[in-house]
Amino acid sequence: MGNRGTKGVPQSKEGTLAVKCNRGSTMPLEKEENKGFKSLPTLPLAMYQSQSVLVFDSEIALCGRRMNSECYSYHTQRQEYKRIGSYPKEVQLLGHCVIACDTKETKEPYALLLSFGGRLSHTLLMKYKSVWTSNNNNNDNDNDNDNDDNDENEKWNEWIDLKWIGDDKREEENWSKCRGALGGRNKDLLFVAHYPSTIDVIRVNTHERTLQYVCNFHLPTMANHWCECFLALHVSNEIESQRENSTNSNHSNHTMNSKASFFISTKKIKIGYKEQDGISYNIRYGYKTLFAYYHENAQNKISAESLKNNIFLSFQIGSFSYAMVPERFYCIMGVSGTLETLSAIEQGVVEKEYHISKHTYMPSLFGKNQLAFAEKADIFIVNESDYFITLKKEIDDRLVGKTQGTKRAVLVFFETKKQLMEFYGSPNFAEIKDDTIVMTEENSFAEKESLIKRATSSGQVGLFTKVFGRGTDFVCRDQIVSSNGGPHVIQTFLSEELSEEVQIKGRTARQGGSGSYSLVLCDKSLEKFSSKIEIENARNAGNFYPMLNAKRGEFFKTQYTENKKYVKYAAKEHETSEKLIASVKKGLASTAKKLLCERNKGVEERKSSRTVVLMDATGSMEHLLQKAKNTVCTMFDRISTILKDKELPPDCFEMQFVVYRNYNAPEDMILQASPWESKPDNLRKFMETICAGYGLGNEAIEIGLAYVNTQVKEMEISQVILIGDMPPNKRQEVQKRRQIKGENYWKGTKFPIPTYYKKELGSLKKNNITVHAFYVNEQAKGHFEAIARTSGGKCVELQINSDEGSEQLTGVVSTTILKHAGGSRGDELVEAYRAKFAPKLHI
Repeated sequence: MGNRGTKGVPQSKEGTLAVKCNRGSTMPLEKEENKGFKSLPTLPLAMYQSQSVLVFDSEIALCGRRMNSECYSYHTQRQEYKRIGSYPKEVQLLGHCVIACDTKETKEPYALLLSFGGRLSHTLLMKYKSVWTSNNNNNDNDNDNDNDDNDENEKWNEWIDLKWIGDDKREEENWSKCRGALGGRNKDLLFVAHYPSTIDVIRVNTHERTLQYVCNFHLPTMANHWCECFLALHVSNEIESQRENSTNSNHSNHTMNSKASFFISTKKIKIGYKEQDGISYNIRYGYKTLFAYYHENAQNKISAESLKNNIFLSFQIGSFSYAMVPERFYCIMGVSGTLETLSAIEQGVVEKEYHISKHTYMPSLFGKNQLAFAEKADIFIVNESDYFITLKKEIDDRLVGKTQGTKRAVLVFFETKKQLMEFYGSPNFAEIKDDTIVMTEENSFAEKESLIKRATSSGQVGLFTKVFGRGTDFVCRDQIVSSNGGPHVIQTFLSEELSEEVQIKGRTARQGGSGSYSLVLCDKSLEKFSSKIEIENARNAGNFYPMLNAKRGEFFKTQYTENKKYVKYAAKEHETSEKLIASVKKGLASTAKKLLCERNKGVEERKSSRTVVLMDATGSMEHLLQKAKNTVCTMFDRISTILKDKELPPDCFEMQFVVYRNYNAPEDMILQASPWESKPDNLRKFMETICAGYGLGNEAIEIGLAYVNTQVKEMEISQVILIGDMPPNKRQEVQKRRQIKGENYWKGTKFPIPTYYKKELGSLKKNNITVHAFYVNEQAKGHFEAIARTSGGKCVELQINSDEGSEQLTGVVSTTILKHAGGSRGDELVEAYRAKFAPKLHI
């Protein structure tokens, strides 16, 4: 009742009642059988955007309206209204929500009403006793506490503020124009859906009058949401398992869910996997996904129809290289506004690989570009704690037009949706968030068109992911904005390629118009490009841009060198795949079968050597992650080659990639693990989803070691290869850093109990699991040597950032696996590897 997010038509013994309360309407209407609607008594006042709840069989509570705090009860038999009371004065109702809590287990005739959201977000509870009973039959109902003597300690029919438990109290900041529902086995989990597409899960204790954060996630839709209908249909096993983890205090060991990390769509249609800051339902991990469908169908989480559509024998036909596809083109032409920004390496590829040597430059029809960007004044690099404050101030400053009282438009571009949503949901941005445009890849085409048109209007702030920094036409037709400097663009990350930065700058000052640009960067995000010392030197010199541009060029050169190595491997795969297609076209069945069998052969039923490659995935390890992605295929090829040469099964080993970060990361990012694989393709696919970030100095190695200990309970693990550039967290650091999100947050995750690396290392030693530690930075040397020594492993420096880094990484992993897989012949296999592939390798 009220606006588009209110409850549906309530049912009662007497019939069906519907009340329509649109803007200015003061007349409720009742539906008569076969006769449409009839008039009912006039409302006490216009209830625009009110919230209604069926509290008893014949009573509906009307709880506040837009910017009005009065609450009324409507009796469906008497067809009369009576005042209940009002909200506290400090509560401003704009997009609030009211729902009824479950009171079936109580014998007393009362209802519990939960109110949350609004302009100044609040979460309130009312213990409501009917105002129509004799004890409460006061015509004016000015005395809201006219209760029985036995209830003198209870506050009836008053809104009482609920208190947050723990450190994580930020959720209410996002709850304007929200809707919610109660769920869970005990009906104590509040699911709050709010703009743009987020659901917060909160545990509500109505007896203690407390709130406790559980988790949050994004709705898998492309639309933004506010004031939508939201109902609880069934209990979520995932949330309930989190409840069990958080309340079970009998576990002495660190516990986490070691099952496959996949997601099931809300309609029980598809299984998806995490991909960067989203979920992809197009990723499959061979037969692991197939059997996941069978398992989840047996648990009634996947529909029978979906199971039928997803059970099939899948063959990997081949891998094709995008780099080689253009070689078949008869003619290549192109138009680009960033051709002159290509690096020397990229120019070389265009000319030598694709034989494009003629470049024609044409002047713009609109004359000289009017973009204003001062390298010295328009770049801000600040620490993490000040980042959102600085970004919000830059938005406010740039909104101000040249003429007094006028406003410009500001377009802010983020590297990922996750970063965008973190800023959007921060307290720093709260005062203008309701009027802000938010656009990500998930918006529909129609929504994108509408939002792009609005983005450059006066006073408008828009938050966008970086994909809209290329090719999106933000035409400014607002004369106020155009005459006051044009739209301003803020970029919140340093592009890895100069061409992307030029494209983002080009979202303003279009077609001869004016515009301006600035960079607001968090120093932590620059770890992969430069060191803190280099940043401070540039700060002292008064100009960041030359240093940033130079470091970006060096980073791109390194990444390109690594990618080039994989392109060579991909070329071989491309040729093999084309050979298969050619054999099919020519009807050479035996050749096609042989190629298919070689590509799709699984691991044989025998005891397999299993190795966990545990890697630091914080910001400073970007090069490691890139090299691991590009060399994993080479690793498998070389290991298999040596095993074949020595007449051993080439698939007698399995490998799993696991990455760890730190406690400033959310649950699904602090640790990520691939499936166990005997072929490289899925491991590369996994590494493509991994982004570097969430470092704090010493890192959460203890989380990675704890994960291995959980795996040991399910299967035999042979060894661990640990690669990182920083030591593990100290015991006090674990305690302190878990407070970043709060223990109440972690209690609802797979990591409810703090652990320490020495404890986890001791458990690995008891299970005879060796940890081989490879340090990238001298700071980690001492601890990595101790870890290896304790578990009986080896410790060697890995110069991952050198020109030979990828070759050394390949050798380290390959020889470590060969030594174990070969058993008594392990040393022989290692020597064979060195002789064939790396004569200078000494580890």
